[in-house]
Order: sequence, then C-alpha cells, then structure tokens
Amino acid sequence: MAKRTRETSRRLQAATSRKKAVATTQAPRRIDIDRGLARALVGLAIITAHFLVIHMDDLQLGPARLLTEGRPLGTLVLLLAIAVFLGVYLRVQRPKLIGSRSRLAVFGTLCIIPVLVARICALSGASPYLVPLGAIVFIIALCYGTSVAATTGFVVALLTGLALRQPGETATAATAALPLFGGAMAWMFGARRIRKRLWLFKIGFIAAAIQLWLAIGGELALGQELTRQGVWAVVNGIITGALLTAVLPIIEYMFNVNTEISLLELSDLNQPLMRQLGLHAPGTYHHSLVVGSLAETAAEAVGADPLIARVGSYFHDIGKLQKPDYFSENEGTQGSRHDALSPSMSALIIGAHVKDGAEMAEEQNLPPAIVDIIEQHHGTSLMEFFYHRSKSENGDAVHEESFRYPGPKPRTQEAAIIMLADTVEAASRTLPDPSPARLEAFVHKLSMGRLLDGQLDDCPLTFADLTRIQQSFVRVLTAIFHSRVAYPGTPGPAERSPKQPAEERTAPV
Repeated sequence: MAKRTRETSRRLQAATSRKKAVATTQAPRRIDIDRGLARALVGLAIITAHFLVIHMDDLQLGPARLLTEGRPLGTLVLLLAIAVFLGVYLRVQRPKLIGSRSRLAVFGTLCIIPVLVARICALSGASPYLVPLGAIVFIIALCYGTSVAATTGFVVALLTGLALRQPGETATAATAALPLFGGAMAWMFGARRIRKRLWLFKIGFIAAAIQLWLAIGGELALGQELTRQGVWAVVNGIITGALLTAVLPIIEYMFNVNTEISLLELSDLNQPLMRQLGLHAPGTYHHSLVVGSLAETAAEAVGADPLIARVGSYFHDIGKLQKPDYFSENEGTQGSRHDALSPSMSALIIGAHVKDGAEMAEEQNLPPAIVDIIEQHHGTSLMEFFYHRSKSENGDAVHEESFRYPGPKPRTQEAAIIMLADTVEAASRTLPDPSPARLEAFVHKLSMGRLLDGQLDDCPLTFADLTRIQQSFVRVLTAIFHSRVAYPGTPGPAERSPKQPAEERTAPV
C-alpha cells in the first residue's frame, strides 16, 4: 500500500510539473475593451430605467430640475451605489452572468419588473402587495442560485420601497417592503428542492403566513391601526404559488433551467430514448442503470446533485443506438465486429457515440446539464485497446491523439463522477474474482489513471472527494458482485468444467 502511495505521489508531481510548463508558455490574456464597454452600457441602461420608473411622476420637471431636486438626486446616488455593489458581487459569484450582455439584460429586466409594478400601485392607489417580488426572486434562484437570489431580493425590496413611497410619506413603503422581502426569501429557499408541483402551493402558503406576520408586526410597530393590507399579503402568497405552478414549464423553457420535477420525469425508464436503448442495445441499457446507481451514491457522498448524476447516467450512452453492435456489451454470441476493421476505423466508430448522443439529446430537448454530461463523460481519454492494437501493428508511428475521445473534459462534479462510474462499471466486469479487496484496489487504480491523465483537471472535485467516491463505488460493486450459497444439485467448484464462464460460479438468483 505504501509503495502504491509513493508511486502515485511521484506521478502526480510529474503531471503537475508538466502543467506548470504548459502554463508558462501560454499567451497572456487579451482584454476585450469593446465587450467591457458594451456591458457597462447595459448596466447604465438598467440604472436609468430604474431611475425613470421610480420617478415617472416627476418627469414633467425636466432633466435639469430632476437631477437637482433632493429626492431624485438621492435616488440616483443610491442606484449608483447599488449598481457598484451588485456589479462587484456578480463579478465574483457569477462571472458568466456579468460577462454576457444578453444575460445581464435579462437579469436587469427581472429586477425592474417589481419596481415598475410597485410604482404603478403607488400612483393608482392599489395594494402594494400586488408586487410580484416573490415570483421574481424564485426565478432568479432557479437561474442563478440562492445566494444571488438573496442578495438581489434585498436590493430589489429596497428599490420597491422607494417606488412605493409617496412625497411626505414613509409608512406605506416601510410596512410593505419588509413583508415582501420576507415572502421572497421563502420563495428563494423553496426553489432549492422542487420534486412535486404541489410543493409550490405549500411555499405559497408559507410565504403568505410570513407576509401576514410581518405586515401586522410592521403596522403595530409604527403605531398604525390594522388594515386590510394583511389580507392582500396572504392573497399575494397564494396567487404567486398558483401562478408559478402553472407557468413553471414555461420558465424552464424560457430560462433554459431544469428543476427536480423535470429531472424526475426524465428518470422514468419509459422515456422514448430509454425504451429504444432497452430494445436495441440491452447491454448498454443495463450498463447505464448500474452506472446510475454508482453515480447517484457517489454524488450523495460528495455533496453533488444525485438526481442529475442518476439521470445523466441513464442517457450518457444513448449515442450507441446508432451502431449498438459495435460495442462489446451488445455483441452477444456473434463475435466482435471490430475484428474485421482497422484500429483507427474502430476508434472513429467508438468515439462517434459521444457526438451522436449529444445530437440525439438536443433533438429530444433534454436539459443542457444532461447534454453536457453526454459530451464530457469520456473527456479526452485514450481508447487504450485500439491504441495498443494499432501500435502492435504499425509500431511507434501511431499518433496517440487519433485514439482519444473528442472531449471536452468533465467540468462539473456530476460529469466527473459519471466518467469514473462508467469506467469502473465497465472494467469491473473483467475481474475474475471480484472480492472487496480486489475491487478496492481496482477502483483506486482506475480512478488514479483518470486523474493522472488530466481528465479531472477542469472539474471542482478534491482529493477528499475522490476518496469518498472510490469508497462509495466499492460499496455498491461489492453488493452487485455478492456471493451466494450454491443450491443443492448444482456442481461444486471442483466439478465444474474449466471452460465454464465465471458468471456461472454461483447459482442464479
């Protein structure tokens, strides 16, 4: 064990040295000033839109007076401060959002909707609890995560309070903005786990209770008499729940996100692609189910998303439907079709299933996370069998790059876990005696092989995560390859023909 650890450490140091050498030869990054200016203009347009919405009733004053009056000037200063704060925060937390003009414009549009509705309510005398702050924060949580939703919800609640405020009046804004923010936080936490559509109704009632509680508390704290606004606070939560339940599929389609509801629907093995896989490639179908079990258990062990890991495992090899007979798990008794092909042609056929699978997934409108897993589940790993076969036939003139998968390498925890689970499940079938000790050594060897080949360089897995993944794989594989007591009348080990396959060593279940 110590010898294996020292050998692994030496190989890791060598791989790290190679990466540093490559990094020093890379060209410096070029700063695109035009794109930065375009993003700044989008941000300026968002600030201007918020300012004009909050002061839409003051526009008749003209630009000069509008920017010299105390209240509009204070709003402008506050908006600039908020813009700087959000810009820095998003630059750190969501660089892809701040780096895309279209995404930034959509984000700004979502932020301005509650402010616009609040100002219309203030000018028309309608209840401030008609502001859809909870629904907007829910969408932001689905698209960008709960941390961004919490920060954005606080900022938009503050701007909503400004939009609700009338000249010489602060009570309405104060008593409405806080309950709206409280309800929005309930929707933010509710967006994390949505396994049933009725869950949105439950979150709606929870948000309604929070808003009622804060509305009553705010009115009493400010020395006001209780009004009917508490009733509107309850109505806001319930209507938001009903509305989001109805439009959730539209939100998923428009914002290109996938909830646990859609993933659970995809995990149904009666899906058309899974039925085709079971019918035309039964070996691949069974392999995918086992990989799903391995990946789901490993994802739970390291804090990744087990549902995405399981669903991604089910679909990761759908590209094999194009030529199922060219893959060993589907060969049956007719022998390998690769015996009549050159190694380079075999590598082209095998490698094509990644591209074919991604195209099939896009045609079936599978979520982008699943398409990414299909593209990344082999990374740029080497097809060792055909590579060594080609070297034995052609000598050292063989280019290794010709026998590697097209990539890209895994970029998420789930994609990396599925890569490892796929490798381990396929290779474990070759073990003559899959005892727990052999499985543990085998899984470690395969995992280190992928690590030292650089296939895990682009994903956020740590060494501790890799250890937990290996341990979970060994537990699942030990359960799969469990031994059984031979039934009476079956031949014992000494009575069996040496030509009997290893699968017949124990009686069938």
